[in-house]
Amino acid sequence: MAAFGFRRSARRLQAGGMLAARRFLNRHPRVKQAVRRSLRLVPSVLQRSALGDVPYEAYRDAVALDAASLEALRHETAGWAGRPLVSVLVAVYDPPPEFLRLCVGSVLAQAYDRWELCLVDDASPDPATWELLTALARDDERIRVGRRATNGGISAATNDALAMAAGDYCCLLDHDDVLAPEALAELVRVIRADPGTDVVYSDEDRVTADGRRHLAPHFKPDFSPDQLFGVNLVTHLACLRTSVLRDVGGFDPACDGAQDWDLFLRVAAVTDRIRHVPRVLYSWRLHDRSTAADMTSKPYAIAAQRRAVEKALAAAGEGATVEQDPTWPAYWRVRHPVVGTPLVSIVIPSKDSLAVVRRCVDSVLARSTYTRFEIVLVDTGSSDPAVWEWYAETARTDDRFRLEHWSGSPFSYADSCNTGAAQSRGEILVMLNNDTEVVSPDWLETLVAEAQRPRVGAVGCLLLYPGADTVQHAGISLGVGDAVAVNTLSGAPVAAPLSIAQHMQLHVRRNVSAVTAACLAIRREVWEEMGGFDTELRVTYNDVDLCCRLGAAGYRIVYTPYATLLHHEGVSVRRLTDDDRDLAEFRQARSLFASRWAGLMERDPYRNPAFAGSGPRFALTLPARGA
Repeated sequence: MAAFGFRRSARRLQAGGMLAARRFLNRHPRVKQAVRRSLRLVPSVLQRSALGDVPYEAYRDAVALDAASLEALRHETAGWAGRPLVSVLVAVYDPPPEFLRLCVGSVLAQAYDRWELCLVDDASPDPATWELLTALARDDERIRVGRRATNGGISAATNDALAMAAGDYCCLLDHDDVLAPEALAELVRVIRADPGTDVVYSDEDRVTADGRRHLAPHFKPDFSPDQLFGVNLVTHLACLRTSVLRDVGGFDPACDGAQDWDLFLRVAAVTDRIRHVPRVLYSWRLHDRSTAADMTSKPYAIAAQRRAVEKALAAAGEGATVEQDPTWPAYWRVRHPVVGTPLVSIVIPSKDSLAVVRRCVDSVLARSTYTRFEIVLVDTGSSDPAVWEWYAETARTDDRFRLEHWSGSPFSYADSCNTGAAQSRGEILVMLNNDTEVVSPDWLETLVAEAQRPRVGAVGCLLLYPGADTVQHAGISLGVGDAVAVNTLSGAPVAAPLSIAQHMQLHVRRNVSAVTAACLAIRREVWEEMGGFDTELRVTYNDVDLCCRLGAAGYRIVYTPYATLLHHEGVSVRRLTDDDRDLAEFRQARSLFASRWAGLMERDPYRNPAFAGSGPRFALTLPARGA
């Protein structure tokens, strides 16, 4: 359908209301099919405002550079010493001419002018494409063009563009997309600040075919190696050191449709010098032949995605497999094998609250498909005789349950967990709150497989409130107002409309700064290396502090949505009041944690600055004045 025809149809839908819209779509099945296709992108990102977001148009207006700012940026970049040449690589195959002109025009408009544009025509059937390319090259000596004799696909054409490139770095640009005018300047700014950088990537959004509206922004975290295996985190805009790009062999034609994802996976296997610019520098054009509008417009891309991840997993040699997420087909689940049958020690501090702790323990014993575990229940001073009777009965009926005692005062969650870990026998430790309840039967297999990986320090799971319709924990984010640390998406309805970033935060395995000890898995050797929980943080922040120490030691923290538990949060813990000694200690612990981890508090690498003011929801907020 022509762009003007679609816009006219859209205006009719908007003017007539929902009933009229349904009637109109039923009379025009081709329009109905096109609308349905456009709504299959990551759920809700094109349909409704995401949970808690300010309108993206307002945000975009607030951060846009005006003419004076762009001129100042041009002047600044012209004076930079050591200005790298950036080669912009574009594979061209019969794009609408107006899209190609806009694409090239966005490069010509760059504030950073030390670039070359390498365009390769992949044997386009329409001779007008080559005519347009040669005309563009005549207008600017920085534009270089090549032409393939036969159609080889996007990887072959991009490899030809790479062969032409003389730049220190290469940027990847699709023939129908556009760059923000400050794009190359912001990438080069990062490279100049850290000359060892091998890859820089930015945030991105979508732009309608007529260019009038930008929507569906993707505000990304800093590089998250595990997330890259579940979804193409990098995508656009990506800038790679040319020597690294050539060393890994360029693009693989066998992965056409996911060739950039395949490339990023191979590059990430040889370098960790990957940086992120938290700013939208690239706009992906929405039209009927673009995966920006509908991934199913290129069905071969799904098979290519699987090949790309399978290749990367095979190269890693860890025996992992990949499968398409059954609920969210744009995502992929990596399954690492459990190596051997390690004993898992599940450490549960508890006091009284029989119904609560029994529900937790019964769910572990009855629902877990991994059976080689022990439950080490650390009683911290129960006085209810019924609790002691239940302890004895459970120990008699299942030899995987045993009791340890902690008699310190005042109560210390940190010390009681340390005691339980010291008395346990397992290779893998799982710290578990007594107010949790197992939902997914393979929760232990999932956590253990992740925890066994050498570079992983701690693993956390998806926790839901009772009813399983509201998120309680999907990782922990640091430096969020007075809260210091917050559970990601806590309180968000599972079925709420989510932005791309929110959706990935919830549904994709990824790296985070911390996870809660309400359910935390860790190898014993790593736990002992860290010295367990810091008892100076008696009740709170001890789990987050442990994760921060793990991160500082070079370990990754992993959140996985594929292990799910309910968290009946707080039912066994009394609330603090203003005249309570524990409240004063809580505030002291918060102050200690904030001073100890001031750098992470200032900038959590896994929380995009666009969400700085939104609390746990990762919702888009307007930048502070002067920011």
